[in-house]
Amino acid sequence: MGQTGPESRKTQEEKTLRVLIRRDRMVKGRSSDFSGKGKDLDISKVSKAQLRAGIAIEMEHTKNPTIAKKIALDHLAENPRYYTYLKKMERQMRIDALKQKQKQKPAPAARRKR
Repeated sequence: MGQTGPESRKTQEEKTLRVLIRRDRMVKGRSSDFSGKGKDLDISKVSKAQLRAGIAIEMEHTKNPTIAKKIALDHLAENPRYYTYLKKMERQMRIDALKQKQKQKPAPAARRKR
């Protein structure tokens, strides 16, 4: 029978965090080893706006704000403006998708005169 209580929950959260970060690194073509770069980051030097944005975005992947914060700090350790760049990239992708959709749309047929 498995453990229950706060200790078990903490262990499960740590495992979940490792899986999420591993998956993220594998998708980006990096090593699947868990390095937790954010754990060494001096939080006083992190932009509060970037951290808030990061937690909000990472909450799409987890319901636990602590895990979301750890993931956000890992990203910010790699790039202090990670979430600004992510937002710009996503905006550009939407613009490109709209342009592509407009190119594929057939031109309206000309009206025939009676």
